[in-house]
Amino acid sequence: MSSSATAHTTLAVPDCDLRLPADISPNPTAASTPPADVLLTGATGYLGAYLLRELTATTTGTIRCLVRAADDRAAAVRLAARRADVGADSPRIAAVAGDFTQPRFGLAPDRYQELAQSIGAVYHCGASVNMNDPYQLARIPNVRGTVEVLRFAAYGPLKAVHHVSTMAVFISARACAVEEIHDDSEPSLSFSGTFGYPASKYVAEHLVRQAAARGLPAAVYRPPFVLGDSVTGRSGDGEPLTTLMKACVQLRAAPATLPSVPVCAVDHAGRMITALAPDAPRRDRPQAFNLHDPTPFPLVDAVHALRRGGHDIAVLPVDDWLTLLRANRRTQPARSLYAMFEMLPYLVVATPEHRLPALAPSRVTTMLDEKGITAPPVDAAFLDRLTGRLFGPDGS
Repeated sequence: MSSSATAHTTLAVPDCDLRLPADISPNPTAASTPPADVLLTGATGYLGAYLLRELTATTTGTIRCLVRAADDRAAAVRLAARRADVGADSPRIAAVAGDFTQPRFGLAPDRYQELAQSIGAVYHCGASVNMNDPYQLARIPNVRGTVEVLRFAAYGPLKAVHHVSTMAVFISARACAVEEIHDDSEPSLSFSGTFGYPASKYVAEHLVRQAAARGLPAAVYRPPFVLGDSVTGRSGDGEPLTTLMKACVQLRAAPATLPSVPVCAVDHAGRMITALAPDAPRRDRPQAFNLHDPTPFPLVDAVHALRRGGHDIAVLPVDDWLTLLRANRRTQPARSLYAMFEMLPYLVVATPEHRLPALAPSRVTTMLDEKGITAPPVDAAFLDRLTGRLFGPDGS
């Protein structure tokens, strides 16, 4: 892996992906009293499970979770494991066996119609978040899936769409001469560089905006790098920052040029979305909310936490550290980190050009302050809980 800068290029995306199908045409007349039930995609995922937990406290109807499974019973079993992980305990949760990437979610026509009639809002958190995927793989869940969610929301009674995107849609903004991202900054395909995942999420946002222009109420929420649960320290497998910490322990070394990055705890991300949701959806132009904490997180603080946990972590020049990573790329967790070959330079600032854009203070912080909701501190105690859950006494 070379740390040298390369000229900025933009990923090619099929034109058809950028056009919302004409048959997605919302009925402009919304129900005076929308159904209380909501549909959630991605409930078995990392953030989705926490979003489910928060929805049990902020909604009154049944929370119907679309889960890939052979039938509803198998879907309920799969969902139960994630519910137990996060403490989402409510009799108002129901599993629906289906696949949001398939026409009609893979449901029989009468089941699809029945579901559409009962739902007042859709929380679309389901996605592939694998930074290693090329666009052609990422587009299936992230683009095709979003099209099917928008089609469902426009079918029958009008349903508000709460679309969970990502701050990664701005990952290469500096290479496009955009130094700072504001609340009203709109992503472009060029901001994704050659990354398949953020490009697919940009396209999904683009489709949501088109649906809103046709009259579908929508809002977009962009989590940054997601840290573990602020209370328990539990982290998700495959999260970039978690993988970086694990690799530093394996290599017994960290790069000297770790940046400060936008973060939020996973439980706080779910809390923010549900707190903002009641007044969020808009027609014509969806509101977008950047969910990063007020203060960027210095990644070197994670190295300090690892050392407090008893791990011997040296500091190496970034090129030497990348060489060490390459030498260990066949064993985990270095293998998983090395696979993030395009994103990795941004996590270690391999060159001055590999810097994430600066983020202006977000209106989200003020809006949540008014509701009495503040971000949990990413302090030494939180990081010790996080690293303590990641590693046992032997560093495994």
